[in-house]
Amino acid sequence: MTIVQPTLKRVVMIWLSITLRALIWGVGAAVLASLLLSLFVVATGGGEDIIRKVAGVAGPIIGLPVSLYAAYSQLGRKCGDVRLVLIAAE
Repeated sequence: MTIVQPTLKRVVMIWLSITLRALIWGVGAAVLASLLLSLFVVATGGGEDIIRKVAGVAGPIIGLPVSLYAAYSQLGRKCGDVRLVLIAAE
């Protein structure tokens, strides 16, 4: 195993990879959640005000796990000329 310096190019490649995964999965999760929540609120007789309130709470609840999974899924994958791995501190 060769340890390399964290250059700006390498950091940007890793950041971009995680960010794009989070963005794509986040948009998909948001669309699905908004559809399901809107149907539920409308079926229970709620209006647009309730949908906005529910969406304000649901956004962070959906976003946090999606962003964590995006970072987790990048572990062990090749990103440019490096691979993001965790090494135990000794």
